[in-house]
Amino acid sequence: MMSFKLMVFASVFIICNFIKFSESLQCYNCSTKSTWDCGYKFKPSDEVGTVNCPDGVPCLKLKPPVIGGEYDIIQRGCYKQELCTNYSVCFTCDSGDLCNSSVNILPSFTCILLLTTVMCIYKYIIGR
Repeated sequence: MMSFKLMVFASVFIICNFIKFSESLQCYNCSTKSTWDCGYKFKPSDEVGTVNCPDGVPCLKLKPPVIGGEYDIIQRGCYKQELCTNYSVCFTCDSGDLCNSSVNILPSFTCILLLTTVMCIYKYIIGR
């Protein structure tokens, strides 16, 4: 059976994971116009920069409409209303810094994985 201290620790840890503080997000800032690393197969590199967005502004991954172009353009950065039109595809996120990559793991999943690991280690060490 889990001790009271471990239960309190686990409860506080879970609650803290769901609290969002108002702070600026750091987002990837790039375009396939300048680097292919910013495209569908996103790869952070020296050519992919970052930017701190203003407070409360989410990160953005944008595919604007392409007329007569040879390839799709993908842009990443801070959300701007004028970029997201009826003809563009916009994905916004505010789940954490650098959340506008191609693949991201949500903090809640990370929390659950970490908490499960801590509980298993605790049970293995104390349960002996």
